[in-house]
Amino acid sequence: MSKQNKKTGPIRQARFYRKKKEAPTPPLPCLYVDYTTTATGGGAREGEDSNNPFAEQEDAYIDFTIRGVHRSVPEGLFFFHKEEVLPEVATAKKVWIVVVRYTTGNTFGRTHGAWHIFSIRNDPRRAEGEKRMIEFDDKLDNMTEQWNYGRLSPLTKKLIAKKKRLIEGHTPWRGYFERLERVEVLEYEVIQ
Repeated sequence: MSKQNKKTGPIRQARFYRKKKEAPTPPLPCLYVDYTTTATGGGAREGEDSNNPFAEQEDAYIDFTIRGVHRSVPEGLFFFHKEEVLPEVATAKKVWIVVVRYTTGNTFGRTHGAWHIFSIRNDPRRAEGEKRMIEFDDKLDNMTEQWNYGRLSPLTKKLIAKKKRLIEGHTPWRGYFERLERVEVLEYEVIQ
């Protein structure tokens, strides 16, 4: 016999169903980017005390070179960047790497040529599209309502008004001292 609720009728017992455990998603495959970097410049400016941690610094310049892209970590490889990619990219013979180059620094000096691998793609059109998206997003970031507002497209005006960005999340080329220098799309054969 079920109990009665004066307003709604019979009281029904709540049944709690356990959700079926879903199998964990397998990790994405990875490609390993073998690279070298060298830096020139930096150090205290002429006339500054080099032992003073607050001395004005010369600008530093980073040279970044990709030596190859591998499906697995080769023996003896010390400097590499591990990048998760889609399965179709992991099996591709050729890939296109979108590399963002930017300036960073602090109150006392700057470093030019800092790098960030944004993505690895198996389609050059997709990589070029991401390059344009990053460049356009940087322009949006630098625009104000007064600057050339009349000649902007309606979509751009909406994005500026809503303070929307095309790329969400952390991007190392955005910050108080950071500025986008350029975006490169580099083509490489994948080494087994």
